[in-house]
Amino acid sequence: MDSFIHQEVTMAINRIQFQPGLSLNEFLNKYGTEPQCEAALEKARWPRGFICPGCHSTRHCVVWHGRAKTFQCSCCRRQITLRAGTIFHGSKLPLTTWFQAIYFLTQAKTTPRPWNSCDCSGFATELPGGSSTKSCRQCTSARKPPS
Repeated sequence: MDSFIHQEVTMAINRIQFQPGLSLNEFLNKYGTEPQCEAALEKARWPRGFICPGCHSTRHCVVWHGRAKTFQCSCCRRQITLRAGTIFHGSKLPLTTWFQAIYFLTQAKTTPRPWNSCDCSGFATELPGGSSTKSCRQCTSARKPPS
């Protein structure tokens, strides 16, 4: 019979994960407007300023296509929007909406789980065919995580 030696492994504390979060007011003061969110995204994408993904030049100009801020490389003329290549690419939602969603997801004390939410809103819900869902208390007790 094989015997296993149990060794305890300790991991270093992730300083980013355990840093204090922003209050909602602090968050809204910092990222409450579209220009603030654009500036934050630009700084996150290019901390040392714009760098062309094609030729790696830093020389550029800003061209506006409607409301889309587009960076154009002065060397190779390649154009890239602020949202291109990010999770925001192709979305019509404003950055403020995205930032708020990310804020609320990251500020949650627990990981969102299907048993933490109930779509019956505390009342029996009528379903097609004449049946109805259980009451909220019964839904949440049926959705408890496995022990």
